[in-house]
Amino acid sequence: MLAGNRPVVVLGDLNVDEENAALAMLCGAKDADGWRLIDSYREVVPQRDPNEATFHAFQGKKAGSRIDFILHTEGFRATQAGIDRTDFDGRYPSDHYPVTAVLVPAP
Repeated sequence: MLAGNRPVVVLGDLNVDEENAALAMLCGAKDADGWRLIDSYREVVPQRDPNEATFHAFQGKKAGSRIDFILHTEGFRATQAGIDRTDFDGRYPSDHYPVTAVLVPAP
């Protein structure tokens, strides 16, 4: 791993939902080097909701799954996370809602 034993944060539009096998590999059991990624949103909001869509195509829809993620290694702990659905008179700054998280060093 490029970071060695230092904490890592990976974020972005992964174009997959939580059921995707590739994401499951990243966030599943620790690999041979002893690391895995943790979904910061799911760490804070453990129960899935049918209205977690992050891609909305400028339409403001909420139904669906997240495809945008903030992932981190065990060197961090998420204390807050959310999906920012702010609009300005029905206009959105992006076709995706931003996913947010507050990460603190893990004890």
